[in-house]
Amino acid sequence: MSTLPPPIPGTPKSGGVMKPPPVPSGFGGTTATTKIHAEDYVRASILPLVIALVATVASLILTLFFRNVSTWVHLLGYLLTPFLVIICAGLDSVQQRRKATTDLYFLENRKYSFFLRALSALALLISIPHINGIATTIAAWVADL
Repeated sequence: MSTLPPPIPGTPKSGGVMKPPPVPSGFGGTTATTKIHAEDYVRASILPLVIALVATVASLILTLFFRNVSTWVHLLGYLLTPFLVIICAGLDSVQQRRKATTDLYFLENRKYSFFLRALSALALLISIPHINGIATTIAAWVADL
């Protein structure tokens, strides 16, 4: 006679990993299987990329068509690019890293991050005329003192 307790139902006999018990569906003792469909996956948000694209295009329009209007136009263009574009790139990076570590069904999209980094570099180039316009206004103001 053995002094060991009887085995627990559902536990592996040879030290393997225990599988969860099947879930009864209610009819005839059959078990329901859950499958993950493509629409169940959480995808990376395209919103930071869209916001960065709109900010870049708006700043480019301000640079090309409203160059000598006002210092406020240059200040707005300077806030749109590079600041807003770089903030969008950072938010996308943080969002994808957090969701990738916490959600098993999250699908990363590294193309969004790549395009946002490229837009950040382009935004730095687009901001040069805005910086020049702001510097010209400040230089004229200092010269009048």
